[in-house]
Amino acid sequence: MNGVTLKSPTGFTVFSPLIYAVSPNYGAPSALVNITGENFGVTQGTSSVTVGGAPSYVVSWSDIQIRIEVPTAGVTGNIRVMLGGGAVSNGVPFTHYPYPEIASLSTTSGSADTPVTITGSNLLDGGNNATVTFNGVPAPVSTDTTGSIQLTVPSGATSGRVLVRVNGVTLVAATDFIVTPSP
Repeated sequence: MNGVTLKSPTGFTVFSPLIYAVSPNYGAPSALVNITGENFGVTQGTSSVTVGGAPSYVVSWSDIQIRIEVPTAGVTGNIRVMLGGGAVSNGVPFTHYPYPEIASLSTTSGSADTPVTITGSNLLDGGNNATVTFNGVPAPVSTDTTGSIQLTVPSGATSGRVLVRVNGVTLVAATDFIVTPSP
């Protein structure tokens, strides 16, 4: 002021948020994603997270971990943390997939080892981690494409719901699968 330089007697450090990892680094709308790093702030306050520039819903927030829901309007791009004070984190690549849907099952009954094709849209899992269960019993997936998942009814399966998990989203088939005795 008036040509005089003032200096603080204590140091002043600005902490920028830093993302170390995003897990998983892909997902469809409503999938949950964990962001780990530092300097996010103890509480969210007016801070936010974007996926490909689209704001996401924050499930939980701490100084070192944030959990978000992938936004519907998200696109493939970077996940960034923006602090209420204006600091922005580094960007970490994220692949956004469209929401998957089940259209039908090739059959709704059969014994263990019966081949089943689940048809629908956006069924290809970006991390090659598609899973299918028959009333809670995991079925080995033989082929996973955008339009279908092929598998066989697992040994030990019981009649009930068929669940498909792809790109972080769990879908339920519209009809139950009836497991019949092996021939």
